[in-house]
Amino acid sequence: MSRRGTEAREAAPGRAGKHSIPVVRPGEGDA
Repeated sequence: MSRRGTEAREAAPGRAGKHSIPVVRPGEGDA
């Protein structure tokens, strides 16, 4: 479902921390 969100978080864990909102939004949006 939210494959892009999961890949983005593991690909850039440091960025995902600060950009947790924009990273989760696109992932769940595609789902």
